[in-house]
Amino acid sequence: MQSKIVKYSFGTLLSLLIIVALQSCKTLSGLTKVSGISDLTLIEQSPIGVSANCKKPEAYVPTLQHLSHTPEKVIRINFHFMNNSAQTVNFKEERARKYAKDLLYYSHENLKNKASNIPIGNNYEVIPARYKYEITTSEGYEKEAGVYMHNDDDLYYFLFKGKNRNLGSRKMYDKYAIGEDSILNIFMTPHHPDSVASPTYGFGGSKGVALGTHVKISGMHQRLFDPWSNKGNFNHEIGHIFSLGHAWRKDGCDDTPEHDGKCFAPDGTECDSLTSNNMMDYNTWQEAITPCQLGRIHQKMSMKKSRVKKYIKKEWCTLEPTKTITIKDQVSWAGEKDLRGNIIIESGGYLEILCRVSIPPDGKILVKPGGTLLLNNAWLHNDCDKTWEGIFVETQKKESGKVLYLGNPQIENTKEPFSYEVTTESSK
Repeated sequence: MQSKIVKYSFGTLLSLLIIVALQSCKTLSGLTKVSGISDLTLIEQSPIGVSANCKKPEAYVPTLQHLSHTPEKVIRINFHFMNNSAQTVNFKEERARKYAKDLLYYSHENLKNKASNIPIGNNYEVIPARYKYEITTSEGYEKEAGVYMHNDDDLYYFLFKGKNRNLGSRKMYDKYAIGEDSILNIFMTPHHPDSVASPTYGFGGSKGVALGTHVKISGMHQRLFDPWSNKGNFNHEIGHIFSLGHAWRKDGCDDTPEHDGKCFAPDGTECDSLTSNNMMDYNTWQEAITPCQLGRIHQKMSMKKSRVKKYIKKEWCTLEPTKTITIKDQVSWAGEKDLRGNIIIESGGYLEILCRVSIPPDGKILVKPGGTLLLNNAWLHNDCDKTWEGIFVETQKKESGKVLYLGNPQIENTKEPFSYEVTTESSK
């Protein structure tokens, strides 16, 4: 069969281009930008009935059904390997850098989370931690790449008991901290050789302490603790930085039962149930994190006023379309969020926002026909001093998306300022 060649005149081509353009205009005309409070519909109460829990940990627990709604956080850290002037009590250059890298690898493995051993018969959800660590280089220290070596005969050691106990001393941090305004400093310190040799000091193994602004971990070199063996202790101390207490005590979480120290025994022979494997207990594994514990961690990582949020890498300052969140069912966001992508509310989807949500630069919220967005005293803004596109409602075949509000929602940093002037019939 011979192919048929069709020739178009210039006028015909021009007509076709006009038709395509008109069709494009029709598609674009189906999107309406919400420009002011008058474009929203005021309702009397929330159909979902969720209360605002912006400061409560339970609002920050990631859910298995909507893991992407809790963007994964990156904790910026650096390492300081403390040594004496003879460099005989801790790892040096190459070995130290490898230890730091391997420690993060195994620590991340534990953050995948495991089922909690106690209480027996629990049905707690096993939720991935949704955070990880990244060794971060500071300006002016690029050569060290976030892993620093310090030889200091006066400050290199860690003593957790005894007359010269320095467990809570900040001297090491005050002298050697780098990038402390945005990086969590981790000091890898040896026990003092004289103390380890003393029978009253006890086992000079892996010990640690979190001091609010930094972490000290000791004992790796002297006892040849490999990174795999130290992963639980590492996650444990950083857990303290982000508000977690010891799980065997009253720690504010109902899903971490109190128990006595017998449950710390590695074989569990003196425990009245299984041995605890919780990250915030002292045990061999430290591999389980309960939903409540994750809620507490993500609360501190997400709240704008949190003093430790400064350690979280601001990945929400660049729009990543692959991180778009699509709402297809009924969802309430009762905690603060810093998003990395757009929000799309599909037909049948219902999203209620009750707290602060940062939309990335050039990002947008799109409410499709049959979808609903409820701004319940919400605060939508951009946390990076940039602008975002705003809220758009799509209309198809006379059906539109809906944007409702309760209370006093705040919409800031849109490219065209959001108007709070209420248009009434008499003012038109």
